[in-house]
Amino acid sequence: MRSAITTLGLVALWLVGAVPLHGQTRRQAEQRLDSLKAELDTKRERLESLGESEGDLLGKLQELEETIDLNARVVDRLRTREARVKREIALADSLLGVRQELLADMQIRYQRRLVAISKSMIRRPPDWLFLLAEPGEAVLAQPLLHALGKADRWIIAQYDSLRADVEYSRSLLVDRQSELGRLRQDKQRESSLLATSRQKRNSQLRQIRSERTYLAQAMRELGEAAQRLESLIEELVTSGAASYGGDGRHVRRAKGRLPWPVRGKIVEAYGYRELGPKRAKVPHLGLSIEAELGTVVQAVADGAVSYTGRLRGYGQIVIVDHGGGYFTLYAHLHEVRCFQGQIVLQGDAVGTVGETGSLSGPQLYFELRENRVQVDPVPWLAH
Repeated sequence: MRSAITTLGLVALWLVGAVPLHGQTRRQAEQRLDSLKAELDTKRERLESLGESEGDLLGKLQELEETIDLNARVVDRLRTREARVKREIALADSLLGVRQELLADMQIRYQRRLVAISKSMIRRPPDWLFLLAEPGEAVLAQPLLHALGKADRWIIAQYDSLRADVEYSRSLLVDRQSELGRLRQDKQRESSLLATSRQKRNSQLRQIRSERTYLAQAMRELGEAAQRLESLIEELVTSGAASYGGDGRHVRRAKGRLPWPVRGKIVEAYGYRELGPKRAKVPHLGLSIEAELGTVVQAVADGAVSYTGRLRGYGQIVIVDHGGGYFTLYAHLHEVRCFQGQIVLQGDAVGTVGETGSLSGPQLYFELRENRVQVDPVPWLAH
């Protein structure tokens, strides 16, 4: 029984969050979720304050995408928390059942003990009872009575402790069931808000593509975004941030044999892109490769990750320095799978295909730069 009680104690500690699960305690998981929700609320307030006010379209689009990203992470955390609480409920229910069985077993054994003592006293009273000539001599029996009472007090104390554990298990089970209900409501609300935000983003994209005024503004802002990218790369070169070193000969010698960052259909080639009903042309100094959302994007050559983050007009990006003035850019990523300063080898995952900052759905925007200037990547990639 002692080992069973010890095991039950460990289970109870996990249920209240004192013992970590998968590297984090219940309290740590709750704090992370609360932190994400607070960040999401701040982002929503900022997005709401922008409203219909004048401002750059790509900036509003980026704010909306960041809100969607945070919202999706909150929903994912809520799903994880819901699954954990379900496991806790199952354990709490099992714990309650085991403790109730132990309590019932202790009740039966103690009742049997009392019955046995009673029968023994009636059938054959102990000899020392007949030696008591006077009531005052009962003090002679005190040591025996004390020993018997001490044993019973220990049993009663164990019984009371176990009964308290049963009550605690009941309250814990009720608490977890109530929490599960709140989590389900919270998840449903956040999932609904996520769907609304995605619809709003799609509506905004359709508006940009179809309305001349919005399209002209978007084209102007795309040009400004390209300038910001140039400034960023210049800053990276000047600061020497995560420089790979070398002369980039491994890239130069592999011309025509570099692996594709992702396999898919080229929807916009190097040169110019056409936007809107009148097919207005704007510079497009890379490849737009259509691929399924979440497809892994790989580094085309060895290098050092110089930058990861969001850039207006490009969404989530990764810039890899290959040395000797060779750079590659991977944009519109759904997920970044590397970090600044990381050394990546050819074929290593740097992210996944997404649609952040994209005006045309899930795709990868890929640039190859020689001497820091964009060149057509196609002749460099394997055929």
